[in-house]
Amino acid sequence: MSPRSVPAAPATLLAVQQPQPFLFVEPSTPVEISCILGEGLDGKSKVFWYRRVHGERPQLILSCDQEAREGFSCEYMKGRAVLHIAAARRDHTGLYLCACISGSKLFFGNGTALIVGDSWRAQSWVRVLVPHGSPSDPPGLVCAVGNASGPVLVSWPGGPRPQQVLGLGGSTEPLISPAGIAGGTGGLCEVRFNASGPPVRRSVELHGAKEIETKTVDKALY
Repeated sequence: MSPRSVPAAPATLLAVQQPQPFLFVEPSTPVEISCILGEGLDGKSKVFWYRRVHGERPQLILSCDQEAREGFSCEYMKGRAVLHIAAARRDHTGLYLCACISGSKLFFGNGTALIVGDSWRAQSWVRVLVPHGSPSDPPGLVCAVGNASGPVLVSWPGGPRPQQVLGLGGSTEPLISPAGIAGGTGGLCEVRFNASGPPVRRSVELHGAKEIETKTVDKALY
């Protein structure tokens, strides 16, 4: 899809809201990604949908005043826009951004990460690790995922750390969540690989501030 030029303008975040931060879907299923437009942001010719893969610039999919193209279409109502994907493919995986032009500014939504298909493989693994030299007590933890065939969703139940999608760039290297304090007992990390299967759960037992033992809390039934 060739990019379409839009007026150059400073970007302002969160004036446009996307209520679905993550979507897991099976291949060939239809997808709807919603966008809520703030007060004063109106007009379907001013609403655009972009797709971004990690490490690349966002690429324009279409504006809401265009006809359907390559399986994508936009449904527009006052205060709301919906991007429709007729049949999801694995290469549709990415971060979808809704944007709206108002005056001299381009307002972007917070994004919806779409993951199509199953990223689990027989060799996939999940581990909770303590970065070397972590100064905090309790230490900062990371959740590491290896041999995944695509993006995964990482969460830390019971704590303040937000859910995060790793691997949107298609890297074959192990996926590492940023270090931070886990809120749940034992530093429980959950990793979702697909839409239907249960998450893989791993946790740690902390002995003082530095000693750590990894254990399996729940085995995924793939």
